[in-house]
Amino acid sequence: MKSSVDNTDKNIASFILLHAKKNPDKTAIIIPKNSFKDEVISEEKISFYNLSRRVRFFQNGLKKAGFNKGDRIIVMFDVSINLFAFLLALFSLGMVAVFIDIGMSFKNILSSIKSSQAKAIVSVNRLLKYAFFIPPLWKLKKYCVDKENIFLRPFSDLYIVDEQQALVKEVNDASAALITFTSGSTGRPKGANRTHGLLVAQHKALLSHFLSKSDDVDMPCFPVVTLHNLCCGVTTVLPFIDFKKPKNVNAALIFNQIKKYGVNRICAPPSFMEKIVKHVQSTKENTDQIRQIGVGADPVSKLLCSKIVNVFNKADCQVIYGSTESEPISSILMSEILSAKGEGNLVGKAAKVCKVEIVNLPKNVHEVCEKGIENYRANSFERGEICVSGPHVNKGYINNKKANEENKIFAKNNIVWHRTGDIGYFDEHENIWLVGRKNAA
Repeated sequence: MKSSVDNTDKNIASFILLHAKKNPDKTAIIIPKNSFKDEVISEEKISFYNLSRRVRFFQNGLKKAGFNKGDRIIVMFDVSINLFAFLLALFSLGMVAVFIDIGMSFKNILSSIKSSQAKAIVSVNRLLKYAFFIPPLWKLKKYCVDKENIFLRPFSDLYIVDEQQALVKEVNDASAALITFTSGSTGRPKGANRTHGLLVAQHKALLSHFLSKSDDVDMPCFPVVTLHNLCCGVTTVLPFIDFKKPKNVNAALIFNQIKKYGVNRICAPPSFMEKIVKHVQSTKENTDQIRQIGVGADPVSKLLCSKIVNVFNKADCQVIYGSTESEPISSILMSEILSAKGEGNLVGKAAKVCKVEIVNLPKNVHEVCEKGIENYRANSFERGEICVSGPHVNKGYINNKKANEENKIFAKNNIVWHRTGDIGYFDEHENIWLVGRKNAA
């Protein structure tokens, strides 16, 4: 039987499902579930082949339930193998997964549900049991993943076993795949539209920065990196942390995970690495197995860079600068940061796939669309707002004209610039330095 993954390289799911044929027995994901005395004692684990089979089972359920290409489904449940398999089933069928940050206020969660224009929600009983009192949920099909409830459909309805291969539907670059609602600093939540073209471009951009090896085992703290790893056929070991509270890190347990599963790459925020470094310094653990470290999401101090380089002295240690709307924007070796002099946080040169401008824009941004952003370019060492464009840069927000006007510059030739809100400058070597946020300037 010919694989139905062929000729669908614009669908992000095709990159992942291909590994079910190339390396069927290779472990795709390991997710820790329980621990005792700083040791993982149980975990979820799945091969690329079995991940593909589970994707197929969810495809069957989604189709039987009447969902079609382009339909949006809100996904709000904890990280698990089923979460990844369900997301891939949605992507592969051309449907759209909607993520809503549960750390937002209840008002903003309701606003996000309404703005999403979803047809269904898959979540937990503690949220769905109140559906009768939440008007935006009334018209949605509701599936509960963790408890039987006579008023809710069981998640198992969307899981039908057969022995066929997972299929992948053709999409175009502009087809939505993932919509993520976050609160931002002010106003109504912004639903970032991550299309298949954007996710594929992000995957290729990350690949150009961090070449993967066949024996890599990566521990990422960021969802987009997990998706990238699956595209590369790289084994992902999720750290034993609460992803809702990533600063609560049991470093001894995490390092035991690293040793147990043979982790040789880490991608994490500074707060996570601070805890790991402190643990290694106090225990004198051997770190020779780690070959690559990427740190980002928040400013990375020169002091932390120094600690990481000293503790992980066999690793390629980098600082990565990016955002939800554009990942990555730039990167730099920590060893270069240690020898550099300047004000702020050095984050390196722009990624090859994107273009970065540091500008001082007028209040009327429509002028920029007409004249071109380059006319507002800051000089070397002159501070301005960092703007980025490229195939891996989010082009807009769902049903939110105000957010698009405030955060996007729609230039000629269909080029969209994203305003990061970060303030920085270029030095004489075209390196980017961050000095703060626009709303705090």
